[in-house]
Amino acid sequence: MDDAEVRVLCRSREKFPLGTGPDEGSTSDDGRPRGAARAGCAHQPAAHEPPSAGPACGYNARLFSGETVDGVTEDDDAAATALAGQLEPLLGSAIQEAGLRADGLHCEDDTREVHMSYIDAVERIDVPKPPLHYTEPAFEEVFGIPVAYRRKGCGPATVLLHGAGFTRMWLPLYEMLAQQRDFIAPEAPGFGATPLPDWLHSFDDLTILYDELFNRLGLDRIHLIGFSMGGWAAAEFAAFYPRRLASLTLITPVGLRLENDPGVDIFQLDPAELMDRLFKDKTVMQQWLPDAENFDEGIHLYAEFSAAARLMWAPRYNLALERRLQRVQCPALVVGGEDDRLVPNAMSDRYAAVLPRARLVRIPGTGHEPCLERPRELADTLIRFYEEID
Repeated sequence: MDDAEVRVLCRSREKFPLGTGPDEGSTSDDGRPRGAARAGCAHQPAAHEPPSAGPACGYNARLFSGETVDGVTEDDDAAATALAGQLEPLLGSAIQEAGLRADGLHCEDDTREVHMSYIDAVERIDVPKPPLHYTEPAFEEVFGIPVAYRRKGCGPATVLLHGAGFTRMWLPLYEMLAQQRDFIAPEAPGFGATPLPDWLHSFDDLTILYDELFNRLGLDRIHLIGFSMGGWAAAEFAAFYPRRLASLTLITPVGLRLENDPGVDIFQLDPAELMDRLFKDKTVMQQWLPDAENFDEGIHLYAEFSAAARLMWAPRYNLALERRLQRVQCPALVVGGEDDRLVPNAMSDRYAAVLPRARLVRIPGTGHEPCLERPRELADTLIRFYEEID
């Protein structure tokens, strides 16, 4: 068999999140769910289940392209091991590129499967430090990713999912809320100090990662806040895990389809126009302008925007989300800007209409960035909301 006849049916560099593999619900020898990182093994998750490819690489006298495999029988484990050794040089660079390793061959009835296993641990990354409000993050390893987060305060657990920028900072809004609550601000993969793995491509991936992160941080029921892109992420999380939420707050969110007013394509804006549209208060905007002379910061912001594109490029909305949000029965608050020139005000109106127990407020003097433009007013709004439901 030559290289041209070998077809790998297992998708490269993709792995099952916890609880979604073919052995869902099974446990490893140490009693932990399969896919969970083992305690004490920094940056090395446990072996994950193989990539999903249906009846992968099946053979019973045929392999991949259908060519007969000589010398292999159903019960011949030695031949199976030998075959694994033969495949590796054949696949050569393709295996290296995919980050896969032939780990063994298993048979069931008259079908044999090649099971690939790999460790796709992602190392921590060095990131530039913003001149304002930077603090060192803590890290929690989830699915091989060192997830950066900042946490402070006591009281009900309150988590904020950020938007597509302004990471690596303990913002004034965070400090205000931490005065009364256990406030946690994680950084999504590809943002801040959390590296982006190859397998993360959708809000579904992000939702499952956040669920496991909250488990590892010891969080059960939480008050969840999402801002802009993080509002979409929070809405997706709420739809999948509604029982985990004590409340849901969405601040200038995105993610729903507005037929008559799709809004601005953020990926077509140059940096100056994007900043102009983010802020209604131009005086506040001046405080948050990136340093055009800081090359490292520019590269980092580009990388974060690329991570945002991976989640939001196409489609720019989830048609199923409105239906799924009917499951969310916790109290909900939707916060809109007074004049949002990036995302139409109709977006926050729509979220407030769709969520069963939601109400809408708008923060005067703000555009798309209430968190930065009016942190005190926003914090007071959130605190009043929490006082009503705690």
